[in-house]
Amino acid sequence: MSNEKLLIEVIEVLKKHVEKNQKDSITELSNLQDLGIDSLNNIKVILSIESKFDVEFSEEDAANISTVEDLIKFIKGKQGVIL
Repeated sequence: MSNEKLLIEVIEVLKKHVEKNQKDSITELSNLQDLGIDSLNNIKVILSIESKFDVEFSEEDAANISTVEDLIKFIKGKQGVIL
């Protein structure tokens, strides 16, 4: 999957978990906390990402992800894609 396609799909997942006024401002550099994703929503995002991309997060993985770019790198790493 291309980086652009993956970015679009990750943003679509995130849009389901952010406030309406944040949906159009999500970029690869967006910080998840700045988007209003709190600890409860973070769990929901992780579960959605795991399901959509067939990857699994450890607690350490989840703790190390703070941006959309981090999510993309994580997914590609788990899918064995060289960046």
